[in-house]
Amino acid sequence: MEKKIKKCPKCKDKRFLHFDEPWAPGLWNCNKCGYVFYPDGSEYVWPEEDFYMCPRCGSWKCYTKDEEPVCKKCGFTPMTKTDFTADEYDNIVFNHPDRYEEFMHRARVRYVENSEYFNKALYDDVMDAEFRELLNNTHFNPPKEDTPSTPTLRCPKCGSTSVTTGSRGYSLLTGFLGSGKTVNRCGSCGHKWKP
Repeated sequence: MEKKIKKCPKCKDKRFLHFDEPWAPGLWNCNKCGYVFYPDGSEYVWPEEDFYMCPRCGSWKCYTKDEEPVCKKCGFTPMTKTDFTADEYDNIVFNHPDRYEEFMHRARVRYVENSEYFNKALYDDVMDAEFRELLNNTHFNPPKEDTPSTPTLRCPKCGSTSVTTGSRGYSLLTGFLGSGKTVNRCGSCGHKWKP
């Protein structure tokens, strides 16, 4: 029988939420410190992922060692495991976005364009789709010169920019007390924090 969780095992805060995702059944996440844990209080360790590239079409994906690296764009298997981890890729995207294009270009030259499986038509389709996405993604678009630059709000736990700001809402513990207070919520990992 699962014991009733009363507070975060790490920071002892009473604000946490239950993940209701297929990839994280039974996991809890502290809203204050971001600690992810099992019902018994032990820490959930995120699995290590490696950065894979499709040698046929040039698309990429991060996989754990237990997953089969199949290209989601063209179905090629197995994708090529690069010398990079998912954490290194995330570091480039979130901390050095100005180097993202250089990183992807070098990876594609090394793992795709020089591959015996390289398919120019599929590769061009993937490049066109990524370019369209890049044009529509405000994360990569520089601010207009006449408007002051505003920093992009990111989740302190996972780095996602899928963040919403709203009122805390009703709580079973405190009812409507403090329900009007503003909190940020991450749409990717569920982490909540004060603005």
